Amino acid sequence: MKHLTLACVFGALLLFGAVASAQSPPPREIPEQGWQTDVLATHPLVGRLYDVKAGRFIDRATLIASLKKRDFILLGERHDHPDHHHLQARLVDALGQAKGGGTVAFEMLSDDQADALPDRVESQNGSALDLAALGDALSWESRGWPSWSLYQPIFEAALSNGMDLVPGGPAKNGLMQVAHGGLAALSGDMRKGLILDQPMVSADRDRLLDQIEAAHCGYAKRARLGPMLDAQRLKDAQMAARLMTARDRPAILIAGTGHTRGDWGVPHYLRARGAEGAAIAVVDFEEVRTDHTAPEAYGPRDAAGAPAVDYLWFTPRVDDVDPCEKFKSQLEKMGRKPAE
Repeated sequence: MKHLTLACVFGALLLFGAVASAQSPPPREIPEQGWQTDVLATHPLVGRLYDVKAGRFIDRATLIASLKKRDFILLGERHDHPDHHHLQARLVDALGQAKGGGTVAFEMLSDDQADALPDRVESQNGSALDLAALGDALSWESRGWPSWSLYQPIFEAALSNGMDLVPGGPAKNGLMQVAHGGLAALSGDMRKGLILDQPMVSADRDRLLDQIEAAHCGYAKRARLGPMLDAQRLKDAQMAARLMTARDRPAILIAGTGHTRGDWGVPHYLRARGAEGAAIAVVDFEEVRTDHTAPEAYGPRDAAGAPAVDYLWFTPRVDDVDPCEKFKSQLEKMGRKPAE
């Protein structure tokens, strides 16, 4: 009886150890050269990959295995975050190798820049392409985007794997017209073709207006934000159309996290064009915050509280400066005053 009891205890300990091991999170996914940002780099979530809908941590191999099954892969970023772009490049490279090609679309590029992009057939020999010169040809920084050097690794990964490069955004002039005059600035045929002829769900519209108002930090009246909302809708609809018409899959989108969310962003317009939800995956690269150590506290959610992305990859922060303080100083230099 004594031996039986000891055996049971020993067996229980083994079982407990196996369960604990199975529940331990996988190793952190950290860039080979380390993080390029260091604010909150020791945060417990930094380097973790999280499957939002399954509610569990995963490793990079599991993420890639899932993404390989998808036609449309949206990689959400903070535009000025070097680690976000490095991790995006790693995923583009892995998917390009696994699928033998594909397409990469960029929010930062508009239709009027298509001719400046290299053709994948002409760029199979990556060493023959001057990537620094490509940034100049695209007028990357003069159009207001962060340093070209941040995005260059993504282009290099795509071209080295024979992937198509395509603009994601609408032509600059058309976008500016909508930003000032709303969707009425577009022809009826264009609105219909982009599936912009139907109004947004009111709850989503109100929440998006809340976000745009907050992003302007009190320097824009809510009553005047409608055209800005319409401009975002135009960008999302155009990016979805570009992904749907890509000649090679997977079609990968590089865009800000505000565009990749599943409720009103690009995935919404992909579904409206007939893409099955299972064919779409959204990976958001997420900066950690001091007051949040649980992964469930991160990532956008829809009006019903359900996750609006599929995966989160946690990184350090670029800085810990209040974005509204930076925005305020920039506008005050331009002579702008808060909205009344």
